[in-house]
Amino acid sequence: MTGADPPDPVYVIGAGPAGLAAALALARGSIPVRVVERAGLLGGKVNSHRAQDRSLEHGVHGWWVNYINFDQLLRWADVDPSAALVEARSSTLVEPNGTRHSLTTLATDLPSPLFLIVQFFRAPFLSKRDFFSLFSFFIHTLAFDHRTDYGRYDDFSFQALMDFCGVSPTVQRLLLTPFILSFDFTTPDRVSAACGLSGLQLYMIRDQRSALARWARGLPAEVLFAPIGRAIAARGGELRFDTALRSVRVEDGRLTGVHLSVSGAPAVEAASEVVLGRVPTASVPSQGFVPVTTSGGPVMVGRVGSAVRALSAMCTHQGCTVAWDAAASGFSCPCHGGRFDQAGAVVNGPPTRPLRAVRSTVEGPDIVLWGPSAPRAEPCSDVILATDLASAQAVVAESVDLATRLRHDIGHLDTTPELIVRLWFDRSCDPLPEIESAFTPEFAVIDNFFRINSFDAQIDAEGTVIEVQGYRPDALFGASDETVLDTVFADLAHISHGYRREALRSYTINRFQRLFTRYGPGQHPFRPGAESGTPGLYLAGDWTHDERGAWMMERAVVSGFQAANAVLRRRGRPEVPVLLLPAESVVLRVARLIALGIRLTLLRRLPMTAEPTAHELHHHMEGDHAILGWVALCVAAGSFLALLSTELRGLLAIWPVLFGLIGVYFFLHTEPDVRYRYGSWLRAWADHGTLDHRLMNAGAAAVSVAELGRVHGYLTGAWSDAAFPTGLVVGGVLILSHHHGDAVLIERQHQIMGALGILTGFTWLGARLIPSLLGLSYAWPLIFAVLAFVFITYIEHTHDAIEDGHDHAGEHAHVDGTPSASHDH
Repeated sequence: MTGADPPDPVYVIGAGPAGLAAALALARGSIPVRVVERAGLLGGKVNSHRAQDRSLEHGVHGWWVNYINFDQLLRWADVDPSAALVEARSSTLVEPNGTRHSLTTLATDLPSPLFLIVQFFRAPFLSKRDFFSLFSFFIHTLAFDHRTDYGRYDDFSFQALMDFCGVSPTVQRLLLTPFILSFDFTTPDRVSAACGLSGLQLYMIRDQRSALARWARGLPAEVLFAPIGRAIAARGGELRFDTALRSVRVEDGRLTGVHLSVSGAPAVEAASEVVLGRVPTASVPSQGFVPVTTSGGPVMVGRVGSAVRALSAMCTHQGCTVAWDAAASGFSCPCHGGRFDQAGAVVNGPPTRPLRAVRSTVEGPDIVLWGPSAPRAEPCSDVILATDLASAQAVVAESVDLATRLRHDIGHLDTTPELIVRLWFDRSCDPLPEIESAFTPEFAVIDNFFRINSFDAQIDAEGTVIEVQGYRPDALFGASDETVLDTVFADLAHISHGYRREALRSYTINRFQRLFTRYGPGQHPFRPGAESGTPGLYLAGDWTHDERGAWMMERAVVSGFQAANAVLRRRGRPEVPVLLLPAESVVLRVARLIALGIRLTLLRRLPMTAEPTAHELHHHMEGDHAILGWVALCVAAGSFLALLSTELRGLLAIWPVLFGLIGVYFFLHTEPDVRYRYGSWLRAWADHGTLDHRLMNAGAAAVSVAELGRVHGYLTGAWSDAAFPTGLVVGGVLILSHHHGDAVLIERQHQIMGALGILTGFTWLGARLIPSLLGLSYAWPLIFAVLAFVFITYIEHTHDAIEDGHDHAGEHAHVDGTPSASHDH
């Protein structure tokens, strides 16, 4: 729709950074806006308020200097970011033994990545070995590009990447793991490597100041979000608190309204029952269920015994339409694998609630389906769902006729828990005024420590106020407050014995089970963008897709701008700008290019997400043999044609190059199963089969060089004549001596290949070294061509073996019992 605005406003659901950004962007475009917030506060996950003379927050949050779109949002609300936010002076690393290291910027502003190298090299808690263990990881970090590489690094965890790159345990424990805990609120094994690398680039790589947080100079509600709310209201926007979105109404494939519920509103009378649909009795099978479309959503109708039963076909997980599985006598969800029995009870998760029963009656030839009348909806044509992930999932699950793709994708996303404890002490109890914030690796519960007095002068009237946050709190979630406090004070004793339990005046404990988004391995393809797939419904929040490498609140604000721009485009209004970070320094860009070159050549491999299946291994090994076979055929053809015509003598200088290159390629190659077990090319040398074949391929490359020198006259004598043929003999002997367990077909093929290799080598040796056998010069290329044919037609398995499900992966074992990389040529 373009031209004049429709009469209804845009509903923005959620008053967190994403929702406020979307609402103010729309209001600035003269679009009527209604912000709906189920809490009575602005800020969403960053909300705060005062109660009983205390400053209460969900938790301390930082606004980093690279949050340029958040700064733009503040300026739209006439707030100077430098006046509302104070830049951190430093941070502190506190080890479990109480040792403290102050982390500050360098006195000289070195360009990136030089400042990082200097910081790592001079860190007193890192050895030189620790420093050099970062080389491979540092290359991957520098070379990473959020737009082009995210998918490539998303399938495995940040922990897997650190281990794969050989990062020392000390660096992992003291630096990289605390970074992930602070940035992603969970452990590195639960975070995508792509997310971790992108975060490192945003918060650490660009320049020294990127790593410094900015803290609110007062309660965020007062200095940041209240001005944004006032700016929205000043432009005609409406803010409705204590109101929640239950579901959206979709008609004819597009959004037409919202169902809202107001906290504290008087109970609404029970909705009257209406006819949802009819189905001919004759169409319902005597066994099983059939799907029926009704005004209240899809319904499954069937018989259990002689009784007719009707169940909602909307899965109680995310609302996907379930299907009847006759073989299992139950229902299955195609989106996330949930299963229900024929009574609708949950058999397998992720759903936790049974399918909703639908009342049915038999009236003449029809079965009539009954249900409550649809709740009253406020009409609208555009909604921006800008809530946290769990709330968005609840709305999607309750809404009828939304795009299946959205239901499928949003159900694959999840959250991570967080425990936040704020402590008020007597003002005289202030043992660490020099510490502003700290990260605390390997403490029992504390992962981040904040002395709030350091950046919020207004809080001094409340005493000494500290906050600790834990991102591995599962064991403490169900514990009593006293148990939590005992654990926290045991950790605080490692930071300073000055924090005494008897000096504690007050405390709050926030247990957030499903509030903060997790960026787990493999989740990136499921993150939706601003467009939901249902016209009129738009999405925003830090759980949505982002192409720019923005994170946390900056990501939320960017997503809010993008959702607002989708509405502005539809209504024919100019879009709001989404700012990009300034161009990187020349030094950093050059360093990135160098790192990219190293990654594309020396560090091409990445951690494998799963052990390759037998079928994948078979296919891979057949491909390897085919490559070798075609190269061998080129060698045979080149040699034979050169004998037939002097004009084709140049082929003798070409095939050794090709053979040498393929030797180098397979020398650098590692079979998938070996790479999965050992991780890297270097570690794979420990595998016996890999060692054999790398030596064989190194020899192939060497004799190719000798053959090339012979052709050009640089090498002369019998030894140069014998080098390549002897290499074939040795290769044949190695193939013959290689065992393949009980894989009879594979054993026989390798025996044939080994014998042909030996025969080719001896025939060639005779032709070159014995003048009376010169005629064999025509024979050895023909024998080698037969060998090439055997390689090309090599099969790793029979079709019967695949069909009967027999796993041949275990057939390739060496005589010492170790798994084999027997085809790593």
